[in-house]
Amino acid sequence: MKQILKHQNLPWLTLFCGGIGLLLRVWLLSTENDKGFITRWHISEILLTLLSLLFLGVLYLATRGLQQGNKYKFNFPASLTGGIGAAIAGFCVALTSVAELSVGVAKLELACAWVGLLAAACFLFVAYCRWKGLHPSMLFHTFICCWLVLRLICLYRSWSSDPQLEDYCYQLLALVFAMISAYHRAAFDAKMGQRASHAFFSLACVYCCILSIAGPDGIVLYLGLGIWQFTDVCRLTPMPRRYRGKKNEAA
Repeated sequence: MKQILKHQNLPWLTLFCGGIGLLLRVWLLSTENDKGFITRWHISEILLTLLSLLFLGVLYLATRGLQQGNKYKFNFPASLTGGIGAAIAGFCVALTSVAELSVGVAKLELACAWVGLLAAACFLFVAYCRWKGLHPSMLFHTFICCWLVLRLICLYRSWSSDPQLEDYCYQLLALVFAMISAYHRAAFDAKMGQRASHAFFSLACVYCCILSIAGPDGIVLYLGLGIWQFTDVCRLTPMPRRYRGKKNEAA
């Protein structure tokens, strides 16, 4: 168990638990009747709730030890994988925004779609920075964070009229965790990052994005956000001695 819970194994534990959770959610959604209501207190719902609470609790405890090593260079070195992940997220955000613009939406949703296109451009820029190992301004991840806030506000209007929390709870959590992770990523850009918090919210977002794939809406968006968070999580390996006892510095 200690081997599984080592910091560098947490992403793979997230994928494993997310895969099981996805199967349970598909099972749960398959219990819908002809009126669109799922079977309450179905065994799949109970197991999924217990799995989610257990995973998030274990993840929180496992990431608390990541207190040192908050330098930007140490956590986000040049990475082709990280760059590709952010680029995929940008493409998915752009695709989602264009699709919403093409069908015609209300004014607030329209504004969110246009902001989403700008957020997609920010994703592409930070993808280039991650690929080349450059240190971007905090404004780019801050803008992504603001777009996620706006998207949550827009979706609240439709979610609030849904009597079944099970229909959207994991999509809601995925966006909230992505928003907080983007905030902590911007903090790293501003040389004020916290590795424990970023690791927790990034991997929690990955878990919820995997479960959100089973939903009827936004599959492309949640897939893109999940890939971004999985490939852009801060470094989880122990901090080398040369980094210890030093203050955070610019990249």
